[in-house]
Amino acid sequence: MFRHNLNEETIPDYLLLAIVAATARLSYDEWFEGNQAEAARIIADRAWTLVLSGVLPTEETTTLAAVQAVGILALLDYRGMWVSSDNLQLC
Repeated sequence: MFRHNLNEETIPDYLLLAIVAATARLSYDEWFEGNQAEAARIIADRAWTLVLSGVLPTEETTTLAAVQAVGILALLDYRGMWVSSDNLQLC
């Protein structure tokens, strides 16, 4: 299902960014130029911004993809890959 949705381009940007953030530190692609952890943090911050500003504020806009993205991003934060809780105010 994921590959189908990816091919159809129906996966929200915030979920794609969360997935990229989770996998960026494992990449040897020259686009990251040896800065995988920093790139992952920047990408995750962007994903958090998208989720918190447009998806989670109301129950009507919360989707399964939003919950998946929050789960991935929360795990990254919990695992201590970086500290990015300054902009995470859900209340």
